[in-house]
Amino acid sequence: MNNLSILESLDQLIRKKPDLALYRFIEQDGTVQEITPIMVDFQAKKIAAQLQAHDSYQKPVIILYEPGCEYIFALFGCLYAGAIPVPAYPPLNEEMASTLKKIIDNSQTKLFLTNQKIKTNLRKLKLFSPLISLLGTKLNPALINVSRQLNQLEIINTSRIDDKHHAAYVKPQITSDEIAYIQYTSGSTKSPKGVVIRHSNLLANLSQLKEVAHFTEKDIYVSWLPPYHDMGLISGIFLPLYGGFRAVLFSPISFLQKPARWLQAISTYQGTVSGGPDFAYKMLTNKVTAEEIEGIGLSSWRLAFCGAETIEPNTFTNFHNKFSDYSLTEDIFTPCYGLAEAVVYVCSLPSTAKSYYKEFNKQLLIEKHIAEIATDSSEAQKIVSVGFCPAGAQVIIADPETKEPLTDGQIGELWFYGPNAARSYWNNSEESEQQLNAQLKEKSPFNYVRTGDLGFKYKEELFITGRIKDLIIINGLNHYSQDIESSVKTGLGEIKLGNIAAFSVRTEISENLIILVEIKSKLNTNLSLLRQTIRELIIEKHFISPQNISFIAAKTLPKTTSGKLKRIQCREDYLNNKFNFLESE
Repeated sequence: MNNLSILESLDQLIRKKPDLALYRFIEQDGTVQEITPIMVDFQAKKIAAQLQAHDSYQKPVIILYEPGCEYIFALFGCLYAGAIPVPAYPPLNEEMASTLKKIIDNSQTKLFLTNQKIKTNLRKLKLFSPLISLLGTKLNPALINVSRQLNQLEIINTSRIDDKHHAAYVKPQITSDEIAYIQYTSGSTKSPKGVVIRHSNLLANLSQLKEVAHFTEKDIYVSWLPPYHDMGLISGIFLPLYGGFRAVLFSPISFLQKPARWLQAISTYQGTVSGGPDFAYKMLTNKVTAEEIEGIGLSSWRLAFCGAETIEPNTFTNFHNKFSDYSLTEDIFTPCYGLAEAVVYVCSLPSTAKSYYKEFNKQLLIEKHIAEIATDSSEAQKIVSVGFCPAGAQVIIADPETKEPLTDGQIGELWFYGPNAARSYWNNSEESEQQLNAQLKEKSPFNYVRTGDLGFKYKEELFITGRIKDLIIINGLNHYSQDIESSVKTGLGEIKLGNIAAFSVRTEISENLIILVEIKSKLNTNLSLLRQTIRELIIEKHFISPQNISFIAAKTLPKTTSGKLKRIQCREDYLNNKFNFLESE
């Protein structure tokens, strides 16, 4: 399929299956909205005609909707017009408002697409502006900043576009090298960066996914993933269109409110492919009751992918043990690895693999940064494999300081190359050159994407160990934040805590480990004894003693909009005394 853009896939579906229920969106009240290819075409042309009247060709346009049909229409409206869609969360809280402000600042957009409901909320923000000089100190600073910017932007309410505008649409000549969209990163380490994804990048990654996952027109994809991020956008919207199969979608809020809805949707619609981050499988395992899923069947589910965050070795074992009675087969779990700078997908482990993790010598990993298979399971660390790259793509392991390639088993930074590799960040030439066009010490024929992730290859199989910025080096030994956090959660067993953050703080003489623990209000335990237990667990598992273990209220650790822990901000907030400690050392 030698398409120039994803729109040619839509053209082909319109000709072959104009009335296919391409997308089904399940509303929170249970009603279902169906979208056919011909509906996408009609609605997109209406919106595109309005964008063309605003001189939007190859200019960023923020699309601001809740997940649903209108979001899909707006996305394709931008693509039809040759504008550059910029997916963003509506500013429902301070964190989202702050992120939106940063996206507006970086993209320098002059145009929003949204609906009546969100426009009304945005208008309320705009009305704050005359009061800012009087009440500014009392209003949320993030909302104040957004309200100021909204006064300078054009907001198109797509709910009010008349059908007659459909006829005014003029099809532009779109080439594969033009920008398809800008994907802003979640900003887990710093301000979000706008990854420029060209049509050629998008089509290359869709082709890889279709081939690796063996998608056919008979597949039914089920997803609750937010469409603002790469995984939800690509797998939930673009991939079904590209592959000509159906998608059943619903809001991440619906899933978080009632995780059983995910399994119910797979059963009801006979979903064949579905997935999400590690935490989502744990939510199903820990929260779904037998009463909620009585009568369901999961035999249709042939591929369960897992990515976007660290995958714990016992996640799918526990998941399968709980739901095997519902005809869930064992060989469907597919760990994968990707990032927005690769559109979404880099590599994955086939679900047919004998095991999705291997046991490595823990001491060698910590002391010599070398991966060797453990001979004694008591001294082993299980690490999940994310498999292999598809044809035409490559991951190498490089020393992040010297930029020299490393050999099998050596831990270093993952550098990626492939036709889906982005080559620029929007309005950020310095980061584009350093991160997306990197060269090894001895010049190579490729420019690589530096992922910022640490890992190693073992017999060409890829394993992820953590983020460079989350690496804690104490007494010359390497420790990973997520490993320490996982050890605490696992070791405490029945004691259910909130989130845990592990990071280091440097003094003049040493690097020290800090642990912040969220305490749920219903937890009835002695915090001093809990602190001692946590300290003993970390010493036993990681051979270091935290300088400080402090307890804070639940849901106070900073996270990105995609739910990732912002450990750098945790460190900054800790140093600036921004946390209200329930009990601190």
